[in-house]
Amino acid sequence: MNTSIEHLAALLAKMNDSELEATFNESERQFEVVFTDDRGVSRQFTMPIEPEDLWNQIQVRESDRNALWPEATVEEASLRLFNVHLLEAVITAKEGENTLVKERGGIRAVPSSR
Repeated sequence: MNTSIEHLAALLAKMNDSELEATFNESERQFEVVFTDDRGVSRQFTMPIEPEDLWNQIQVRESDRNALWPEATVEEASLRLFNVHLLEAVITAKEGENTLVKERGGIRAVPSSR
């Protein structure tokens, strides 16, 4: 599926909840993610990746969708799994690890290069 920035932003908006909020910064060409923990403390992350590249990397196969969330569309299942990996990365990120990198099988927080 070829996805536009607007389409992916709309999908991410569906994913946004009280813990995570993700938006795409067009001028910086990166996603900006805000994680707010249960005490109300927020932490900001960046994920420098183009929307099309991210979408291509997070899509799940239909067989995986059937095993995980059979009632969901492939698109919804892809976002749900991305959300799980994103939450895991931001919760386990150490101080100074503010850049999120999509890797095979998940997302990892690494130190910022700026």
